[in-house]
Amino acid sequence: MSMSNSTQASQERMELPMLQLKQLAKKQLSHLPQQVQLHLMPTSLGQTLRVLKMLPIFLFGIILLLAISYLVALSLAMLMLQVILTLFQAVL
Repeated sequence: MSMSNSTQASQERMELPMLQLKQLAKKQLSHLPQQVQLHLMPTSLGQTLRVLKMLPIFLFGIILLLAISYLVALSLAMLMLQVILTLFQAVL
């Protein structure tokens, strides 16, 4: 009799609602650093958050590369214009 009661009690403990389990997990993880929390999250959510954290750095790098390439193209255009004007003056 006591054996069936203990099995029933253990089954009831194992059948906690999912919401309570999530709240318990959040409470357990709340004291950990945020970086560790990201690694313990479900894979897709953790990856999404990591990508979103890196997005400003990535965008800044792209804008910086575009600005540098623009300056290089502008300086090459100025150099070519200077060469053309020098050749034009030599002809006249």
